[in-house]
Amino acid sequence: MTNKQPKQIPNPNTRGRPKGSRNRRTLAREALQQAYPDGELGFWKAVAQQAADGDLQAAAMIADRLYPKLKPTSEPVALSEPLDGTPGDVARAIMRMAGAGELTTDQAKELLSALADVCKIVEVTELEQRIEKLEAIHEQAT
Repeated sequence: MTNKQPKQIPNPNTRGRPKGSRNRRTLAREALQQAYPDGELGFWKAVAQQAADGDLQAAAMIADRLYPKLKPTSEPVALSEPLDGTPGDVARAIMRMAGAGELTTDQAKELLSALADVCKIVEVTELEQRIEKLEAIHEQAT
């Protein structure tokens, strides 16, 4: 066996933040440190004081920080038939259930999107296995 070095992949993100530069959160914290004696804590104390004085925007900032907005979720769905077979069979079953009124269009859309994601994962996995087999065959031939 040969010791293969991993391939060096060039950085595809040439437009990203340059190496060594500070991110926005760090810059914001540094600015808060300069503006308030206690830094971030001092900022929140000032916001709390403004809220206590009747500033509704300050109160909303605190409320959003303490109690983040809930994200909508859908209810679990009990399907009348199993989702078995090929991806095409599963997609047809989902569309059949949506057409019969068992699923809302949003639920059908979510299920079809999840099915497409699973198909992509399976496809990538199968391609990776095929490439590994081809590389093994190529190594044996050389």
